[in-house]
Amino acid sequence: MSKTLKLVILAALLVIPSAFASKQTKFVFRYPQYLYAYTNLDVEIFYFDKSGPGSNPGTYTTKYGAATEKNLATCMENLKPPSVTAQTAAGSKLIGTGKCDFVATDTEKNTDFTVGWGSTGEKPDGALLILTNAGKWTAAAYLSKEFKKVAKMVTLQVRVDKNKLDELSASNKTKIGSMAGSTLTNAYNTDYVNAYVVPLQFVMVLNNPFSIPVINGQDDEAVVTYDVAAP
Repeated sequence: MSKTLKLVILAALLVIPSAFASKQTKFVFRYPQYLYAYTNLDVEIFYFDKSGPGSNPGTYTTKYGAATEKNLATCMENLKPPSVTAQTAAGSKLIGTGKCDFVATDTEKNTDFTVGWGSTGEKPDGALLILTNAGKWTAAAYLSKEFKKVAKMVTLQVRVDKNKLDELSASNKTKIGSMAGSTLTNAYNTDYVNAYVVPLQFVMVLNNPFSIPVINGQDDEAVVTYDVAAP
C-alpha cells in the first residue's frame, strides 16, 4: 500500500465523527377523560316477618330501626286506627293512618372493592366508587324498576347528605353526590388520586302499613340504578 493511500484513509477516518452531530426526537402525548363507577352494594332486604336483623342491617338512623316483625308491630301499635263505615261491598280506599320508617333487615355486598372509612365516622350500607380524572362529576340514583304490589304503599329514600334523605323516583334522578373542583358533596377523597367514594344509605317508609298486602313466596322487588356523569 502506498503512503498516499494511507493518508487518504486517515483523512477519511478523521472526517467520520462529524456525521454524529446531535439530533432530537419529540414525543407527543394525549390521554382522554375517563370515568368509571362501581358499587359494592348488591341487595337491600326488607323482611318484616323476621324476628331480628341480619348481620349487615341498614345503617341510617330511623325511628323504628331495622325492618323486623317486632319493629313493625311497634310501628303499627303507634298508629291510630281509622274511622270506618259499615257496608255490604268491599271498599277500595287505602287505610291512611300514618307512616313508619325502617332501614334494611340485612344487606348483601360484593367484593369488587372495599372501603376503609378511616376517621370519617361513616358506616354506610355500601358505597359508590368513582374513578375519574375529570375535575367535575355528579352521581345520581333513580328507580329503574318499581315495586309491583306495594308501589303506592311504600317510599324508598336515599341519602343525599349526611343527615338528609330524598325520595327515589322512576321519573326523576336524585343527586346523591358530586365533585366540583376541590368541593365534594356527600362524597370523600381516598388515599388514591382520581378515586372517590359516595356513601350509600337507604330507608323504606311504609306510607299505609295497615293497607299492605301479604307478600309471601316470590318477593316484590324494586331496582335502583346509579347514573354517574362528568359534564
